[in-house]
Amino acid sequence: MLITISELKASSVMEDNIAEKDISIILAGVQNTDLRKILGKDRYHAIIAEADAYFDAENPVPFTPETWDMITDYIRPYLIAATMAKFVKLNSIKLTNKGLQTLNANNANAVEYKAKMDYQAYWDSEAASAKLELIEAIKTSNTDTSCGGSTKASTTFNVTGIYVEKYNDFSDYFQRTGRNRYL
Repeated sequence: MLITISELKASSVMEDNIAEKDISIILAGVQNTDLRKILGKDRYHAIIAEADAYFDAENPVPFTPETWDMITDYIRPYLIAATMAKFVKLNSIKLTNKGLQTLNANNANAVEYKAKMDYQAYWDSEAASAKLELIEAIKTSNTDTSCGGSTKASTTFNVTGIYVEKYNDFSDYFQRTGRNRYL
């Protein structure tokens, strides 16, 4: 992993008593699926290879400065925000042998649906912002091979349900008529 569970808890509003199993499953999914899509296969595998070499107990090899900067400045903030966003969505409901169950501690108050949606929207927005910063860092950083050389990155994401096309051409806006004027 590119961030430990304790680093994730320390860098977010997550309580220390949350089971590491629950967090690690979500974190692994975010890192292995979402981050891989953003970085591209080659860059992702190059960073993971450097991480494996760094954490090698017998002969640790330090990260290259470019990779370390990418991890600390962009990858870790994305992993924190995306893991929190997914954790908020997935943690309050569990699949048990009795079906789907809503979890609540005995002395806790249930959160209103709107409050949960607002909290979830906040973390979705944080994850989308961190993803955009990571993508921009990849685009501007290089075409070199310091992190695998892949410059392809997924730039499709949603920010609280609004989709904004990246390259809109509004040069003909004032010439449009009728209902197509706002498209």
